[in-house]
Amino acid sequence: MPTVTRTATLPLRLAPWSDTVTLDQIDPAAGIISLALSLQGTLVSQVEVANLDLAPSPFGSSATAQVALLRPDGTPWLAAGPSAGIQALLPATGQAVRLQGQGSAMSTVGYIPAATASADAALLVGTGQVTLPVTASARVYATGPGNMRAHFASLASADVSVTAATGPGGSDGGSTGTVGIDYIFIAPPWGVSFGTVETKSQTQTAADAAIGAASTLTFDGFDPALGVLVGVTLSVAADAAGSAVLENLDPVATIVSLMHTATVTAALPGGPSVSSTQSVSTSRTVAAFDGVDDLGGASATAIAESAPSGSVLARAETVSGAAAAAFRAGPVTLGIARTGATVLAGPGNLDVATTLQAGAQVTLTYRYVSPTLSYTDTTTGQGGTAMPDVYSGPVAGLQRQYIWPGTHGVAIAASAPDVFLHGGAGDDALSVSGGSNVLDGGTGSNFLTGATGGDGGHDAFFLDARGGGVTWSTLVNFHAGDTATIFGFYDGTSTRPFTASDGAAGYRGWTVHSEINGAGAGVDASLTFAGISRAVADAHWTVTSGTLPGGPGYLLIQWDH
Repeated sequence: MPTVTRTATLPLRLAPWSDTVTLDQIDPAAGIISLALSLQGTLVSQVEVANLDLAPSPFGSSATAQVALLRPDGTPWLAAGPSAGIQALLPATGQAVRLQGQGSAMSTVGYIPAATASADAALLVGTGQVTLPVTASARVYATGPGNMRAHFASLASADVSVTAATGPGGSDGGSTGTVGIDYIFIAPPWGVSFGTVETKSQTQTAADAAIGAASTLTFDGFDPALGVLVGVTLSVAADAAGSAVLENLDPVATIVSLMHTATVTAALPGGPSVSSTQSVSTSRTVAAFDGVDDLGGASATAIAESAPSGSVLARAETVSGAAAAAFRAGPVTLGIARTGATVLAGPGNLDVATTLQAGAQVTLTYRYVSPTLSYTDTTTGQGGTAMPDVYSGPVAGLQRQYIWPGTHGVAIAASAPDVFLHGGAGDDALSVSGGSNVLDGGTGSNFLTGATGGDGGHDAFFLDARGGGVTWSTLVNFHAGDTATIFGFYDGTSTRPFTASDGAAGYRGWTVHSEINGAGAGVDASLTFAGISRAVADAHWTVTSGTLPGGPGYLLIQWDH
């Protein structure tokens, strides 16, 4: 039995929403035997959630939607109730996790036009079109950690379909029409990200220019080495400069009021625009017409008003997909547009000439999540993750820092590049993954693993032989551009004999054994360069010693040639 179908789709979007669908009616000449109207609702539930408890915790949420198809008069016709569930075990990191669930539901009603001439069937049968309202709403329910932050978004779509079974030979052309099938993922307005860091803001000036003038500003892109980009904050502070020359053509003196309003809009690539508006206004008493219309003389006045950068409208946007790629690639070019208007109140007879210019201070800031580092207390066996702090020291190029707060030995592994890691008083194992880093094992015996240098980075290793005990530390991945410093070494007192190969199995290499307190006092500080031979050391290293101003003595080993 042949069928004729009419379909229309409303795209996925944040609920609640109201819209309409327009369907071609089915021509009765097709010989309609039966008729079915159906509504399918789809729900996508999204959540960004951070577990702020100290241990991993289960999280569950469910969302329900009500998608309704109405008759043209607004009365209910069909309703579908899709639901979506989310289940996850949240890590105890405090870092936001994004989760998503999806579900759909369908509702159908049928008619037999040959046997009944219902008003509802009559809406769907004919030679024209029918427009039907559609609405969607949603609710969400969740169970999670005792300490959490979460932001939910519910997106709903609707598919409306009319299918007619036609008799033998019946046809209206056999067409199937589909309107607006366009499932679009809309990045939900999370509004907040957990454990995020902001880059230093970049500010540039869009110079004053006439209303209607367009220009661009170019900013540095986001450095992906910092972490994961989660948002962009764009601030625009407009300024306005307006002027006018007015001549009163009335025979009596009068008051003239003038207001200039300018708006500067900056557009993010692949995203929304942000606007800022500034206004200037003034009133003047102008003498009666002096008989000459020349924008001069006693009956004319000139006004020039300006307002510096004032009102700021800022908007933080979560970016994804192509937009995020544009920010990471850099440089980022923003389009600048200027619009404005002048409002004038004066005599019935007036000659006026006005000008208006606008500019703005535009500020761009990136918001990102720094990669965490993992640690294990080697005394208790307890471990976890931590978010490095922003580096606050004097070494150029370092981005983050983590200083072990405990007194036990610790193993620390950083996944982010360009970090400063500092162990404690115990025996420590520090490891970095890329970029240029500083690894300070402090006192005790330490196992320090630098980056490979494959990205052009170099590392500085620090060890402290002033603890009073016997220490033996090992450096891994020591390479060109790296330096190693032993503090507590005093030239003329401490010894520095080298051994061609020493150290733990699997990590043997060129080793210095030093009697810090002088020959005959016993070796109390040893340092092994894993995998480094004497030939490599002799060919590429420079070894020097000295004393810092007001500080300890040191032995410095540099791979510099």
